[in-house]
Amino acid sequence: MFDITKAAATYIVEAKEGVFAVVASATGHLKWRQLGRALGLHQLHLASPELVKERTGYDVGAVGPLFLNGMRMFFDNQLLEHDMVYCGTEDAYHTLAIAPELIVRATTAPATLTSPATLTATNT
Repeated sequence: MFDITKAAATYIVEAKEGVFAVVASATGHLKWRQLGRALGLHQLHLASPELVKERTGYDVGAVGPLFLNGMRMFFDNQLLEHDMVYCGTEDAYHTLAIAPELIVRATTAPATLTSPATLTATNT
């Protein structure tokens, strides 16, 4: 078991501009319209399961923030407040505990976003 408030979800999203990864707190709900505006993307929505599999090689729910085949990633800065986050490993039966800075360092040209404008906190 792990602290769910430290869970980092990887969402594969589609917009008019392309397909992207968004790594954000798993305990909040993304505000799609505000997130799209913040990132400069239009008609932003979750990618279909088929597109996720095609672009990442993994099923929805198993996608993690690493090994995204060069896909551009947007990273939630609030995750950097944790010493460790828990994320997908591309295997539905395993979770990776990793320092969030290592995710940022391992990613090609990540862009960062600030959570308050794009996330709605949920009660945990």
